[in-house]
Amino acid sequence: MDEGQSDLQHYLRTAVRLAKTAGQTIRNALQSERQIQTKSSDIDLVTVTDKAVEDYLFRELRAVYPNHLFIGEESYNSSEKPVWSDQPTWIIDPIDGTTNFVHNFPYVAVSIGLTINRVPSVAVIYNVIQDILYTAVKGNGAWCNGVPMSVSSHRKPIESIVLTNSGSHRDKSKLDLQLDTFRKFSDNFRGIRCVGSAAISLAMIANGEADVYTEFGIHCWDMAAGALLITEAGGYVIDPNGGKFELMSRGILATCTDALARDTVPLINYISFEHDV
Repeated sequence: MDEGQSDLQHYLRTAVRLAKTAGQTIRNALQSERQIQTKSSDIDLVTVTDKAVEDYLFRELRAVYPNHLFIGEESYNSSEKPVWSDQPTWIIDPIDGTTNFVHNFPYVAVSIGLTINRVPSVAVIYNVIQDILYTAVKGNGAWCNGVPMSVSSHRKPIESIVLTNSGSHRDKSKLDLQLDTFRKFSDNFRGIRCVGSAAISLAMIANGEADVYTEFGIHCWDMAAGALLITEAGGYVIDPNGGKFELMSRGILATCTDALARDTVPLINYISFEHDV
């Protein structure tokens, strides 16, 4: 399915409007007691606000684009996986950084990505606490609060900051592999940081605020928008094994330069997860 720039810009304007409204809902919720539930583990959290925001976004998008498809974190069912096809598909994380949201840690985002022909084509990431809006349209660059974004030019790990996270799983064998990767990062990179939001981490790489982001176990809704921001800002998105990036594969390596990607891949212990679709 082919979409022109005018269509993509219309999708972007709609997504920005909805993300801003959702962001206000999240900010309001920060002023009250949060009702918390758990999903796959005691540290995999979901709140009433996550569900309310996703319901709002899907309802509004379906009203405007009734023929589009939808994949969302809170409505996802791994035993009955959603359809992902060449049709325009909105892939949404209503609150990326739910644990941050629960603890008032100021990295919380609404992440809205649109794929067309299974290719990320529109991206909106709204950091709701810091009021930072990141946007991108395929072929038209990436923007932060209306200012063009560009990745940094660092080519070596020792001059770079890497963003990563251990995720919400606590499988010991996987954790041991991750901790060994973190040790190698500590030996080779200038610094390691953990933001706690995949979407914001990717946006920070796109905006030249850090140089590498990698994580396993995350989902398509964590990456759909951020991956487009990276490529439109001049960066690189690949599989952590060095191969082609697959949105449904549960892992990502995003870097500012190809040289940095090549030097980072050997430091990563690869961890496999069941694909989203």
